[in-house]
Formats: sequence, structure tokens, C-alpha cells
Amino acid sequence: MRRACDVIGSVVMNITSGENLGRVADLVFDREGRLQGLVLEKQSWFGKPPFLPVSHIRSIGEDLVTVAQPLPETPSTLHDKWFLFQQGQPSMLGTPVVTANGKQLGVLEDVYFDEQLGTIVGYELSDGFFSDMLEGRHMIRQPAKFLFGKDAFVVQMSPDDMSQQ
Repeated sequence: MRRACDVIGSVVMNITSGENLGRVADLVFDREGRLQGLVLEKQSWFGKPPFLPVSHIRSIGEDLVTVAQPLPETPSTLHDKWFLFQQGQPSMLGTPVVTANGKQLGVLEDVYFDEQLGTIVGYELSDGFFSDMLEGRHMIRQPAKFLFGKDAFVVQMSPDDMSQQ
């Protein structure tokens, strides 16, 4: 299991050529919480930053991300229904998380995902700096449903999830 914040900044290495392809600038997820790829840091002033589709990723390791082929020649465009974790519009980081019952749980600070399956398995929430210092951040693990909305994320939790809050 990996945290999005830990992957950002990792080196992307082509293991067949030994070439450093750059660093991860952001992660891209779809509305179902599946990893779609990685945005790499811009390598020039002009143009779009390189996008590495998940199909090119061999491993998201502890120290670096490995691929077995060069970056795609043609720049991929990001689907308009995808979410970048920390940059761009829409961004997941800092988005309010609410329940269907009308309770605000906090704002999204990080996601945990299974690097083998490429799916989000947990959401780390913050209630603000002082609350985080006194109580720590809250974690929602695999809720019954997590809706990626325009202005907020709506979570539907099972009774077991609610008792952990």
C-alpha cells in the first residue's frame, strides 16, 4: 500500500535502458478511485507535462517508479472526468468530504492505494491544523461508496465504518 504524497517526487526509471525519465509531479485517478497514470514534472517551458499511463508502469516501489519502455511519443490528454491528486482542476487534495447524512468529516489530505491493483483503499482526512495536532488525522478505509463530486466527496459508510469515527 502506498500513499499518494509519498509517490509524488519519486524518480521514474526505465529499467531496460537505465534512463531517468523524470520525477512524479502528480497522480491521476478516475471517479471510481482507480489509478490512471502519473503526471511527470515538465521537461520544458512549453507544452504539456508528460503523462505516464498506468499501462506503462511496471512497479511503484518504495524508492522509485519503474517502467520497461520509453514515455509515449504523443502527449496523452487527461480525460475530463479524471482527478489529479494535488494539482489542476479538479484536484482531490483539500476537497471537503461529507456523509450522505449531512456530516462534514473533514478535507482530503491523502489517499492510500494498492500499487498492485491501482485502486484507492483508504482516505486520510484532516479537521484542521489544531485538530490534527491534538487528535490526529482520521482515516476512512474502503467505505461502502465514495462519490467523487464537483465540489465535495460524498461518502456512504457502513455501520462498522461509522463506529470507527
